[in-house]
Amino acid sequence: MLVVGFMLNFDARRYVYDKYTAYSLGTEYALFGGPGSMSGLSLRGGVNGGAAQSAAGAFSAGAGLKLLNADLDYALSPEGKLGSTQRITLKKKF
Repeated sequence: MLVVGFMLNFDARRYVYDKYTAYSLGTEYALFGGPGSMSGLSLRGGVNGGAAQSAAGAFSAGAGLKLLNADLDYALSPEGKLGSTQRITLKKKF
């Protein structure tokens, strides 16, 4: 890692029969904690692109909190004319 706590991800998908390519670019910054720790706080952001993606729905943002082997994640994704999608996820490891 070049910057401690910073991750950058890129994904490209080619739809051969539909004849277009979609891509995703995302980043996550761990304010404290990290992948191996029991607690932490992360901020996330990303952009999606492709033939079917509008400019309004391209960006997304979120945050994650890890505490006592439980993960609480929140994400906000604009969906153009439909408004925005908000997701809350709670994961617990046993």
